[in-house]
Amino acid sequence: MSVQLCGIFVQVEQKKFERRLVVLVPVLLDQLAPTSCADDLPGRFVRAVPVVESSNWSEEEQHQHDHRLFQTLQTINKICEHCPALLSDAKWSETVQALAGTSTTSSCDVHLAKWSETVQALADNAQLFLAHSHEWVRLAGAQLLGHVFSSLDPQQIAAAAVSGTGASTGVLLTRPRSELRSLVLDLCAVLQLGNTLPELVEQVIKNLVFLARVLQGVSEQDTQTRDQGADCAMDDDEDESRIKISLAWMIRRMRRIVNTEIIQTPKSTQLRTAVFKWLGAVAVTLPKSQLSALLPHLMTSLVREMMVVEPSGDELRRLAKDVGDVMRRRVGAEEYTRQLARLQAQLEARRTGRKSKRAQEVITDPERAAKRKIKKHLKKKDFKKKKFDVLKGRKPGKRNLKRPVKIDDTM
Repeated sequence: MSVQLCGIFVQVEQKKFERRLVVLVPVLLDQLAPTSCADDLPGRFVRAVPVVESSNWSEEEQHQHDHRLFQTLQTINKICEHCPALLSDAKWSETVQALAGTSTTSSCDVHLAKWSETVQALADNAQLFLAHSHEWVRLAGAQLLGHVFSSLDPQQIAAAAVSGTGASTGVLLTRPRSELRSLVLDLCAVLQLGNTLPELVEQVIKNLVFLARVLQGVSEQDTQTRDQGADCAMDDDEDESRIKISLAWMIRRMRRIVNTEIIQTPKSTQLRTAVFKWLGAVAVTLPKSQLSALLPHLMTSLVREMMVVEPSGDELRRLAKDVGDVMRRRVGAEEYTRQLARLQAQLEARRTGRKSKRAQEVITDPERAAKRKIKKHLKKKDFKKKKFDVLKGRKPGKRNLKRPVKIDDTM
């Protein structure tokens, strides 16, 4: 209740609330200190190291904990919105030294904390909560990341990533390449099937657009460095990280989200819609030279939807064509048409190859072909049951599409 009341004061006083940050902000960051994840450092991959809630809490205690986290994050978001000086003005360096409490620095080091560590602590907490079990907490964490990103300079981060010499403090400046990679993977992991909250998907896409702008600068400066033949004092592991962190790599991660939705939930278009909007935003921000080089990667997912003739996909197909039109205007009709024809031919060739392989499978491997046919039949049967349960107002049961198929039982 007290955190909610502070949020109301922020909305009423707006910028005048800055005078209260001296006392309030350290208390708010204290509330965000993870209880069960104190040993976890920020920057880990969401899917690899999920946040583990305390198993000793009752359901009511867990609910209260989630509610407190959400309200605390909401209040911090309101402060960032109405008092942007917290993120952009170095005068708060002495005021909010304790905000870096999630780091492993000693008490002596805390007295040397600078303003950049304040923003670093906010970003670390926000990234940590991207893995939270409660969707509202994930949303508030993604929004806090968005506020932090709005105070950063993409070109400065890109320059630090290219030089390989990180700063002592600063968001995405201490270990820029590993931190960028971690953030991209964490945010992509949030865009998984089942995250139906539209606000969460929209905010994650906004954050990924910012990271794409950073990686755009990384790719551009990497190319300039190679052209100039500059010597880089880096070991083999760092050279490997240079290859892995790029805008093309990020586009491939986004395409994987599209492919997952197509395979597992083809009737849902939420994630594909979000990724297509991200592709459009990237196409607008890229210079023409970079856009031409990345055009095959950007268009691959769009071309598939353009070729779909099902009436249920009309809205998504229109969006894909709109994003394609943006790219066509940027690179020119001739180059766009050439890439479109090439990708369509490749897609059609793969489809024809799959059909031919399945037709031959009836002769070369009849057992596998029979299992495939039975599995398809069971999938349709499960879908009809789920649809019937929804019409009857019952909660549909979970479908087990990986159950073993026995040919003898179905004959």
